[in-house]
Amino acid sequence: MYGAAQNLFVRDAVLPPDDVEFMGASTMSEKVHCPAYILRYDSPDVIDNSIIDCHRQARYLSFQEQFGELQLHEQLREDRYIYKAVEQACGQLLSMLDAPPQLGESEVEATGTEGITAVLVKEIKQERVLLLRCVQAFQQRQQESELRPLPTTLAEPLARLRAGARSVDQPEAC
Repeated sequence: MYGAAQNLFVRDAVLPPDDVEFMGASTMSEKVHCPAYILRYDSPDVIDNSIIDCHRQARYLSFQEQFGELQLHEQLREDRYIYKAVEQACGQLLSMLDAPPQLGESEVEATGTEGITAVLVKEIKQERVLLLRCVQAFQQRQQESELRPLPTTLAEPLARLRAGARSVDQPEAC
């Protein structure tokens, strides 16, 4: 079954990729790794949509393997599950990252505005802003009543799985 996000690290670090286990009729059991969630400062989406789309496709495939074709309301439910997991991971990190105290005049005078303490305080504040953006963005996605567009081609890790599954099902010609 498709797992939820468990850890999230900030600034070019990542949530670990979720494992998706596919159980086929031939008792095939394989795991797929979608790319890890990476929080982005340079993107208004916080996390690249192609990564989210890979996880959405993986959930859909997992559901189809287990229960058959998905209805639109089931796709929306599966999307919300992903969005909730990402929101919770960002929220957990935000709660662990206390707001730094304001530097006093004596600290600024002693280290300057480029001193290590000032730089660290600035970085922590930026991380908090990014995590808050993440929480808000994925809370908002959970409220959407329409499915977001999804590429018609499978994400590369999922396409590799499908290609591998087909080659296992079809014996080689001699």
